[in-house]
Amino acid sequence: MIKFHFYNPLWYEVFAHIICFKTNSDYSHCVMYIRGLEEPVYQSRLHTGLNKYKTIHRTPNFTINMPFDKDSDKGKFFIKHMDSLVGSKYGIIAALFSFFGRKIQNDNEYICSRCIYQYFPFYLGKEPKLKTSYSPKDIILMSFGNEIDEDEDEEL
Repeated sequence: MIKFHFYNPLWYEVFAHIICFKTNSDYSHCVMYIRGLEEPVYQSRLHTGLNKYKTIHRTPNFTINMPFDKDSDKGKFFIKHMDSLVGSKYGIIAALFSFFGRKIQNDNEYICSRCIYQYFPFYLGKEPKLKTSYSPKDIILMSFGNEIDEDEDEEL
């Protein structure tokens, strides 16, 4: 299973509050957690870019469970793809211009939601097309209809 974790901004995170305001969302940041990996957390942050971590940085405010089989061919391909993105820079230009409804994005830079977006075309085979940069709210909306209960995953 893959978990998409979403975070409310902390009181001192001005940029995160702007993201929430401009996207009409409670969430300003998101990360991807893949159960069963040594370093299961993929996230892109302003100062670190896209990286893998052993633990999530704080307790999420909202989580969506998505289907995933890390041992399948699609799962192995997806993990290899995500690992190839590790070390990419944060897409500050994409984040700033998305406030103005513009999609200006470097293919080698990732904001947090674009990192998680990779799941949809590379694992599910679905490629939603938006004319703006993806936000945490967009990831939540794209996940509807695909999410699973945690109990369902235990039975698989």
